Amino acid sequence: MSEIEKCFVVMPFGIKPRNDGTGETYDFDKVYRVLIQRAIHNVKMQPLRADETEGSRVIHADMFKDLRDRPIVLADLSLLNPNVFYELGIRHVMSPTGTVLIANEETVKKLPFDIALSRVITYRYDGKHMDWDEVERIVPQLQAAIEEAKRGSPDSPVYAFLESVLSPSALKKDDLLGDDDRKKGSDLDNYQKKFAKIWLAQGDCDDDKFNKLIKENNDSDFGVRALGYYGLLGKLSKERLLLLANILSNYEQYDLAKDLFEEAEKAAGKDGLEFNDILTYARTISYANQDKAGAKRGLEMVNKARAIAKKKLDENPSDTSAMSEFSYATQNSAAMLAWLWSLTREDNDIEKVISELRETIRLIEELIEKGVKVPLGRYAQNLLRYAMFLRIYEGNAQRMDMEKNFQKILALKVGLEDEKKDYTSASYLRWYQVLVLADMGKYDDAQKRAMSSVTEDIKYASKDENTGIGRMQYTELRRQIEQFSRYWRDTKSIARVSQILNQFHNK
Repeated sequence: MSEIEKCFVVMPFGIKPRNDGTGETYDFDKVYRVLIQRAIHNVKMQPLRADETEGSRVIHADMFKDLRDRPIVLADLSLLNPNVFYELGIRHVMSPTGTVLIANEETVKKLPFDIALSRVITYRYDGKHMDWDEVERIVPQLQAAIEEAKRGSPDSPVYAFLESVLSPSALKKDDLLGDDDRKKGSDLDNYQKKFAKIWLAQGDCDDDKFNKLIKENNDSDFGVRALGYYGLLGKLSKERLLLLANILSNYEQYDLAKDLFEEAEKAAGKDGLEFNDILTYARTISYANQDKAGAKRGLEMVNKARAIAKKKLDENPSDTSAMSEFSYATQNSAAMLAWLWSLTREDNDIEKVISELRETIRLIEELIEKGVKVPLGRYAQNLLRYAMFLRIYEGNAQRMDMEKNFQKILALKVGLEDEKKDYTSASYLRWYQVLVLADMGKYDDAQKRAMSSVTEDIKYASKDENTGIGRMQYTELRRQIEQFSRYWRDTKSIARVSQILNQFHNK
């Protein structure tokens, strides 16, 4: 018979003095017996409070393990107990899901802003007497909240706003944490190389066999990384190296993708890489090396691509294809400068970002006026970035959108045929419209559109394993949410959208 799952309860024990100066007391054990234990038992779990475990009642390893490992942690925030908030903070960092919050109605009005981002079940209690009607009202709500938490719905504001909870500097200090630096040389990594060597030992691979190899192994990070080593160890053609590099980039395996692009560049010789490959290479560099050096190297690559487009445009100023490429390179330059600014936080860098975004939007709108089809998702992305960087530059999250950037985003529509041709752009457009609605405080509309977008994204991604939708795309969206975290108008609604992205990432 399997062990019953435990729900770890974080709350003060026994009778505590109220912190309102009245001299009255608050019986937490009654809340535990009458509300919490009952709800937990009703969902077939076992309640566990720190005073019910062996060992001292001070902070110790067992408590940290419970906060990390228990599928559900329920915290009573009543009376704003510092220890409870400390333990809740640990839980929010250690787990993106599985946390349920309750508090009496007096405390809810005083909760810190960061906690207010989370759903809190409110109960009425004077500290001594618990009305039975209130018990009947609250227990079903607690049961429902625990059941929802068991399904893995994201509830940690930490994971809502941070693309990577541990900082890059922390990751590099610990080989157990999963960053790119430690993937190479690990046992798993060695197995991936072995698979690559077995494939290579089978001899020359024609196009049919090569495509079959990709199809059979691009459904997992392990298989994709094995394909990456196949490319690096096999001295493949430029075309095959680029194909593998793009697949690994879509799977967010940026360390190997960067190496594959580097090998493809060598294989290209003096001809070099083509425009789109250079831009993808640039983004891969910035993701693989998330520091100023990586951003600057990525920016150099972007400028290289832009020079190619500029040369074509100078040779034929009326060539709309060259105009489109120059516009796209400028968009990438703005994005790379924005990433560089997020690392430097220097005024000079943010002025460059705003200038490049303004130019990007001008170029896109010029193409639209000429009747050229442009990816509306990219247009929306640049409009949103422009609006947000103007807020940052002026230090005002409530800045009026005098340029009507958000109004333009919400007015954009993609036709069915356009969506079939470029689903990724259509998906991005939907998500930027979701963010605009959330920023405006229209949470219900934003949530409905977000869930609709997830449904469509899953449907499309299942048809095309090489797309970045649901993987690289959701990472990029969450990175932007984090980048502008201090300047969203309705932080709570934005956090909910980010949690949806986190919940469905890679699904």
